[in-house]
Amino acid sequence: MDRAAFKVAVNGSDITAKIADRLERLAVTDNAGLDSDTVELLLDDRDKIIELPRIGAEMEIWLGYYKNDAPVLQWMGLYAIDELETSDRDGTLGIHGKAADMLGSLKAPRDESYPDTTLGELLQTITARHGYQSVIAEQLAATAYAHVDQRAQSDIDLLTGKAGELGAVCKPTGKRLVILPQDQGKTASGQTLQPLLLDAKVEGIYVNARIAGRSNYGSVKAHWKEPEDANKRSASVGAEEPTYTLGEVYPNHDAAVASAAAKLKQLKRGGTELNIDLPGNTDYRAERTLNLLNHRHAGLYVIKESLHQIESGRVFATTVTLREPAGQED
Repeated sequence: MDRAAFKVAVNGSDITAKIADRLERLAVTDNAGLDSDTVELLLDDRDKIIELPRIGAEMEIWLGYYKNDAPVLQWMGLYAIDELETSDRDGTLGIHGKAADMLGSLKAPRDESYPDTTLGELLQTITARHGYQSVIAEQLAATAYAHVDQRAQSDIDLLTGKAGELGAVCKPTGKRLVILPQDQGKTASGQTLQPLLLDAKVEGIYVNARIAGRSNYGSVKAHWKEPEDANKRSASVGAEEPTYTLGEVYPNHDAAVASAAAKLKQLKRGGTELNIDLPGNTDYRAERTLNLLNHRHAGLYVIKESLHQIESGRVFATTVTLREPAGQED
């Protein structure tokens, strides 16, 4: 097996050589949707000579393998250090970080109103406010709203809610703020990725499975009102109780029905969730689709979470959590 390689930079300065012989664990967690991506770096610090980084410092991580004595690395992300742990008993220094994007102004609550707008225009307004680039699927960008109110709500929470109503995900990646349909295996630029293939028999893997029930909501109601009409109307998807009611008022009947249908599908999510331990592989990233073959739970899944970790001795392992794509569990 090829020897694992890594690179760590703090505030743009490469510190890999300084910590290479002190590494006990380097773990990167890549999550789907808005859940924060995280990093954990555990170092041997028995002599207490490692300079402590400051809270808020930016840390970049690369993972990979040595090929012909040269490191082949994949950039994993940019993180803001939010916690340090020192232990005299264990002689270790732990450095923890969250995706840098999730600790800044995107999380600050604010009050705003956005009349007569679309999701694409709303995204552009917010990305311009924070110095981000906007990426959004064309079919989502055209979603129209008669009025959007933001009350003591962060910009990222507002966009996440709007994306979720449409069966989409919103997430910062680097300096881009991305809204894409959920479970379609696309990159932040919108490029479709082929599903990863994993043959359980060939790879000799072990799979842990959990089969969960669905939400008990049987229908979703959404309200809509055209600009010239003083009366607010409602549209429902599903015929059973209890009913979940969306808080937004949509500009027409079709928009209300589309949002209600997407929300009902989200509420009905359940089905099978798998955990699989694999040799380290940075191709296994959150939101990527995976086709599992030759197993009792064979089928198409979406990576909900991937944990990539290198431990002392340069053992590189990846653990993935898979869930069924939206709609497949119906």
